[in-house]
Amino acid sequence: MHPRYKELLKKLQALQAESDTLLAIDPSARTPEQAARLTAIIGKENGDTACEMAQVNAALAEYDRQQDLIRAGRGGAANDGGPGATQSLEDYNRARSSGMRDLRADKPWANAGEFFAAVAFAARDNPNFRIDPRLAPEAAASGMGEGTGADGGFNVNTEIRNDLMQAAQGESIIYPHVRKIAIGDGFNAVKLPYFDDSDHSGAVVMGGLRAYRAAEAATVTAVKPAQEALEITLQKLMALVYTTDELMQDWTALQSYLMPAIGAGFGFTLDAEFLRGAGGGQMQGVLSSATNPALISVSAESGQAAATIVGKNAMNMRARMPVNMRKSAIWLVSPAAEVQLMQMSLVVGVGGIAIWMPANGLRDEPFDLLFGRPVIPTEHCSALGTLGDFNYIDFASYLVAEKGGIVAAESMHVRFIYDEMTFRFTWRINGKPRFRKVFTPANSNPTMSPYITLAAR
Repeated sequence: MHPRYKELLKKLQALQAESDTLLAIDPSARTPEQAARLTAIIGKENGDTACEMAQVNAALAEYDRQQDLIRAGRGGAANDGGPGATQSLEDYNRARSSGMRDLRADKPWANAGEFFAAVAFAARDNPNFRIDPRLAPEAAASGMGEGTGADGGFNVNTEIRNDLMQAAQGESIIYPHVRKIAIGDGFNAVKLPYFDDSDHSGAVVMGGLRAYRAAEAATVTAVKPAQEALEITLQKLMALVYTTDELMQDWTALQSYLMPAIGAGFGFTLDAEFLRGAGGGQMQGVLSSATNPALISVSAESGQAAATIVGKNAMNMRARMPVNMRKSAIWLVSPAAEVQLMQMSLVVGVGGIAIWMPANGLRDEPFDLLFGRPVIPTEHCSALGTLGDFNYIDFASYLVAEKGGIVAAESMHVRFIYDEMTFRFTWRINGKPRFRKVFTPANSNPTMSPYITLAAR
């Protein structure tokens, strides 16, 4: 999109915002300066062509008219090594677009590669360069009407955004298991009520509530549950992808390159932060006591050899998981720990039974099973023998706030001397553990938590 057009859109938005502010003031309370300014923006009456807003709209309409002439093949010659005397500008632009022919504003995108190729061509600062008409709604809605090609941006089409999200989510092992909260327009955070239900030892729940039998007490004590706020503020997760000018000419190949790159970049970072995020500008990881005070570290068995995992480790970890959370908990293990798990068994008399259940063995499951729950190896777990190599976690007790999906912006300037286009993908997302404390059950039972790890051995 040409910088002049972006500048006009930005000015129109600013005028609209200014006029809305002035119109909100009661006419009798407006100062003479405010009244004069409002007239200058919107005019004295409908149809006033001398006002600022009418002039900007007229300039936008003239730009659109010129673009229509260009698309019809009646525009002037391009000025960046454009077509020869016998070649129309439309043919030239079609050739540069490498296959994006006969485009209409209502024609669906073939795939994400075609969309991003169109975005890249629209970023050229040549006013004669073809702009795909299907980009107009995305540019108008995005609010990213900066005046230079280096800063331009487009909202990602809904269908393509879904493809991007699926690519990112498909590469993340943990994201499918977390509890997600969508944040609406106009908000940058979510604040949820949090009841401190961490201690049942005094026969109370929700931080102070207790129910009485009427026959057991003539009077009851009124209590107020301990309520706090759990707030998650959105943070930007960004990925940069560089593409050569040659790759931009083939949007089918661009599709094959971009989607795996975006998915791998976002998926890797998400999984790393779910486990070890430091908070602040990152998610709060479950394996750090600094960001997750509800983490329980189960001790190794007496005399257990270093860098080993035995059956009683798994049993003790399972016993510390609240019963109602076991149905959604998963085992996350270091790849180096899988061999240890495959050898685990439970001694029964002079024999034993296997604790480990291999995938596609006695049951046809996509993952190996331990106590009936999936065992998922990931490189983000710790080295064998160190804290974090073997974990039992209910990620349904991990909250993730997100907004708007993935947004794309482009720049031809970041890597200009290398003849490369830069795509920036931004996902506004953040998360933290739902529970802040370990859970103390009634009747002097051991503390519990949805976040369990095995201590160093």
